[in-house]
Amino acid sequence: MPSTPLTSKLEFTLCKEAASIATTATELAAIQQLLCSHIPKAEFRSALGLVIDPLTETYQVLIYILDPLFSIKSESDFNSGFGAAHEQYKQRLQEKSSLPRSSVEASYEAYLIFSQSKEAKTGFPILRRSFDRLLNYIDKYVDNDSWLLMNIDNVYKMLNLLLGEIAELNTGDPEEAWLTYDLAMESLLPFMQIINTRAQALASSAQPQPAAAVAIA
Repeated sequence: MPSTPLTSKLEFTLCKEAASIATTATELAAIQQLLCSHIPKAEFRSALGLVIDPLTETYQVLIYILDPLFSIKSESDFNSGFGAAHEQYKQRLQEKSSLPRSSVEASYEAYLIFSQSKEAKTGFPILRRSFDRLLNYIDKYVDNDSWLLMNIDNVYKMLNLLLGEIAELNTGDPEEAWLTYDLAMESLLPFMQIINTRAQALASSAQPQPAAAVAIA
């Protein structure tokens, strides 16, 4: 049983949503680096951390949930471990899927306070641009439409459908199932690597905290 047109559509949409998340993580890491490099005061970094740390956790949780799927690196791994990896993914999703919304809400509430600080009202050009970039990020991806949450929800939705297709395919044609799985994960991997790298950068620039060990490399 060959892969269906639906499978190809799911792969494309999944990568598109992951690419959008990677872009937001890259933007947030750049904003944090600029602001912290120009305003090193501990009080400022702490206030900024209240805005950024929940978002960092949102990216880290996405990596954590998808991590079992990237432990499969060969057809042999797939044949012996797809079922277990799929189940672990579903368990982690059930355990952590509500966290992004609460984290985004916490970030927005912290931003409302942070935006009233004297530093945030600066007219110094490079800082003004950085604060404006942060406002744009918050406005577009956290508040109002909250695109970050929608992107993440769509990743899970598309991935659930794709994995269901692969599981069904695996019952009749394991070789085709593996090829479909490998192509999908290979296409998704670069975006997850970017998200993982940016999340690590965000965490290392904030107050020290342990980072989750992941297999995505």
